[in-house]
Amino acid sequence: MVGLDGPPEGPAGPEDDRVYVDDAVEVMPRKRGRPRKVQKQEQLARVLQLYFVEKLSMRRVAEVMGVSHMSVYRMLSDPNLELLL
Repeated sequence: MVGLDGPPEGPAGPEDDRVYVDDAVEVMPRKRGRPRKVQKQEQLARVLQLYFVEKLSMRRVAEVMGVSHMSVYRMLSDPNLELLL
């Protein structure tokens, strides 16, 4: 059985975020939340075409692309989007 032991004595101290298992393995805490999906350039290009060229609403673009309207919103509100245009 693997138990969680406290951090070893030394300069790290109890305020350290690391978790030690069996005094040998150091495990860093995981990030919380769902990881973002990677946007492909083709998908972003299609969203831009549908929204700006074909003048579809965000909800209609989302229906066509098969994603949520919030996904389309996030794609269009990305601050790095201006660099791509």
